[in-house]
Amino acid sequence: MTDNRPFDAPWEDDSEEGCVGDESALDAFDAYLPPRQADDDIDDPWDAASSYGRDEQELTFLFTATNPAGTVSATAMMDGTVVRVELSPQVTEMTEAELGKEITAISILARQQAQAGLHAVIAHFGRQLGRDEVSMRSFLEHELHLPSPDTVYAEQARLFAAHYDADHGHRAN
Repeated sequence: MTDNRPFDAPWEDDSEEGCVGDESALDAFDAYLPPRQADDDIDDPWDAASSYGRDEQELTFLFTATNPAGTVSATAMMDGTVVRVELSPQVTEMTEAELGKEITAISILARQQAQAGLHAVIAHFGRQLGRDEVSMRSFLEHELHLPSPDTVYAEQARLFAAHYDADHGHRAN
C-alpha cells in the first residue's frame, strides 16, 4: 500500500527559482535584522536576530499606593499582582495586627489602582476604535470587573477617611 503524499517524495527541486547568483529570496529578511555593529563576532545574522532585544527592558506599568502616614507602600503590576511592599522604620510603632491590616489595605488599594489603569488603557483604545464610551465603561466595570479610576479614587477616599478616623484618631478634612 503506497501513499502518494508529496512529503514522502525525495527533494529533487533543482530549480534556481528565487535565487540570483549568490542571493536567495530569504535575503529579503535581512532588512528586518538589527543593524550590525562593527565589533560583532557573529557570522550568522540569524544568531544576531535571536539575541536581539535581550538587553532591552520590558515595558512594565507599575502602580503604587501609599498610606497617608507614608509608612506602608505597595506596588502592583497592571494585572493586579502585588510585586513589592515597602515599610518605613516607623512601622515598629505599630502592633503586628495593625501592620498586617495596613499592608492588606494598601495592597488591595494598589491592586485596584492597577486594575483602574488597565480600565483606562482599554477604554482609551476603545475610543480610538470608535466604540461608545458609556457602553465601554459599563462593560469594563460590570462585565470585566475593572474599576474606573474615579471609582478607585472614591474608594481610596472612603478607605482613608474610615480607616484613619477610627484607628488612628486622624481627622478627615
